Amino acid sequence: MTRFFFSLGKKFIGGITLLCLALPSFAETSCEQITCDCNSLPTDAWKSVCTMKEQNLIQSCKGSSGSKMGYCSIHGPGANRLPISLNLDTTTIEQSNSIKLLNYKFAAIYWSMYKDMDYIESKMKKAEYAMGEQRLRVLQMNTENLFEIQKHLVALLEISDNLAEVEKSWRHYSEDTEAVAKQLLALGDTLMQSSTPTANSTNNKQGSRELALDVIAASGDLYEQVGYAYSQGERHKLAAQSWKQAANISSLLLSQAEKRNRADDAEYHRYLAATRLHRASYNWALSIDQESAKTALAESQSFVNDGESIEGLVEQAPVASNY
Repeated sequence: MTRFFFSLGKKFIGGITLLCLALPSFAETSCEQITCDCNSLPTDAWKSVCTMKEQNLIQSCKGSSGSKMGYCSIHGPGANRLPISLNLDTTTIEQSNSIKLLNYKFAAIYWSMYKDMDYIESKMKKAEYAMGEQRLRVLQMNTENLFEIQKHLVALLEISDNLAEVEKSWRHYSEDTEAVAKQLLALGDTLMQSSTPTANSTNNKQGSRELALDVIAASGDLYEQVGYAYSQGERHKLAAQSWKQAANISSLLLSQAEKRNRADDAEYHRYLAATRLHRASYNWALSIDQESAKTALAESQSFVNDGESIEGLVEQAPVASNY
């Protein structure tokens, strides 16, 4: 851990009482306003395939009178139809918030997230799944707040044009947040393995499995942050691995949704897996690992195969961008 939050953590025992969280939502965008931000992509090959997919997305939207919006799979950083949960909007800079104060906020939130995980595990053991779900929503809100604070810190550092400190800040953030993501995923896996029915209650099994899947999904959202942060810190191989881990989680959730005949959930996780794999591919290309980039890109498109060729997309190494 690089932000010294363990040395400060005991001062912040307990969770931050934030009790509600909206699921990822998408603005009601008209079909003509859909953009996959293809012009921001670095090579003609990427732009060409992206443009074809964007046009198909718009036509599909129009053909369904706007009821089927779909998502961009190949996309630039400014795409407005993505299933991922990252909020990359620019934050307002408040000079009164010093870097030292922000670091204390990091310490408080990281510590709270570890306490949240302990609490969820304890409630799972007691079969108090509603209480576990409630605390998970607190953890998810903390996750969003954590990313907002990081963006604020970067904005403050950029005022001084200290790019080295900006890069170092993203590296610290990626390492600290990855540690939380790993523990959260491990907790979800443990809950999945223990989500077996009791002698007299099928509802007990369902509540246990729902909580386990929600915990795993939350870890996937954290891995998105980790992947993005590693990329901003110029560690593109680690970024690719993090996006791939997030995609693996989406694939698991897709499988579970299909088993339970939840078509809407399955479609969402299918596009989410494709989008996360696309970002993994992009970062592997940035790290000059063309074979891994091709594999991830092909796997991405297998989730949303529309018959379009992706040959040549990773023949040229892309330049770094906001991925």
